[in-house]
Amino acid sequence: MAPEIEAFDEAGDLLTVRLNERTLVIAVKSSCDGCRLLLETDADFWGLPMVALCADDATAAEYADLATPVRRAPGWLAASGVSAAPFFLVVASDGTVVTEGIPFDPHQVRDEVTRAR
Repeated sequence: MAPEIEAFDEAGDLLTVRLNERTLVIAVKSSCDGCRLLLETDADFWGLPMVALCADDATAAEYADLATPVRRAPGWLAASGVSAAPFFLVVASDGTVVTEGIPFDPHQVRDEVTRAR
């Protein structure tokens, strides 16, 4: 997997997010209470930066009120093997997936990230 993510911001502009360190990537879906909880949480994910992605503009717009921006990155999601959201991956700076899973709540994700350290 590429250690960078090409995504579109809320204005539709293409940007590149470089994974310079181990990063928690959240693939969100529309009407997902667990996704919203995860993006609103103050849980410590061991200092990992968090990137939130989705496949379409409508989903990105649904989460526009959150401090963590949700970027549209259908190409990266498809290339990463994420076939359905919600999903999370911890990705190393070389693009290696360290751990992955389905996010049910922030504490469960934190526990899985902890085990992958």
